[in-house]
Amino acid sequence: MVKACIKCGEVKQATAEYFPKYKRGPRGACLICFRAQVNATRKRNSESGNARRREYLKENKETIHAQKKIYRDNNKKSISEHYKLWRKQNIQKVAENHRVYFMNNKDKTNISSHNRRAMLRELPHTLTETQWNDIKLFFGNSCAYCGEKNL
Repeated sequence: MVKACIKCGEVKQATAEYFPKYKRGPRGACLICFRAQVNATRKRNSESGNARRREYLKENKETIHAQKKIYRDNNKKSISEHYKLWRKQNIQKVAENHRVYFMNNKDKTNISSHNRRAMLRELPHTLTETQWNDIKLFFGNSCAYCGEKNL
């Protein structure tokens, strides 16, 4: 059984491969013409849709946050697996993100390194960022032992 598209006039087999199964859009249009019309409609309505979406997000911030939290709590394992797979497939991106983070957050990374070394040596490791900044100010941003200014 064959059917002619009402948009382009091409004659194609009347199967789900060439014509949409559902009744939305122009009846009798082939999938190619149907998709072209859908894309044109989306493009035409994208600005008003984006404005409505932004407004909705602004008005329902707390509700959306609560829904996302519930979703994360209920799907921890699948989310974790998804991110593990993504990190494995994007090693270069992950390394670049880490490099940029460490360059922009030197104080935090110094504190983290200090706390980790202290933990491995079984020493107290409770230095906070504020305490670290106070120590640096006290010693004039130089080493307490040798006086070197590379902090």
